[in-house]
Amino acid sequence: MIFKQKPNFRDVALSVVAGISLLGLLGLAFVDSDSRQAFLNMATFTIGAVVGHFIPVQK
Repeated sequence: MIFKQKPNFRDVALSVVAGISLLGLLGLAFVDSDSRQAFLNMATFTIGAVVGHFIPVQK
């Protein structure tokens, strides 16, 4: 992927935290079959929050 500008530390840190959170939630969903749907909903929310953060604001 080619960036037009170097991403700042905040965006990289947010992406790393979201990736770790996603892997952890999917791991917990794999292990605990009784609460699987709740973990998958939380993973969907995490990805949606990160994507929503990176969408540029229209003026």
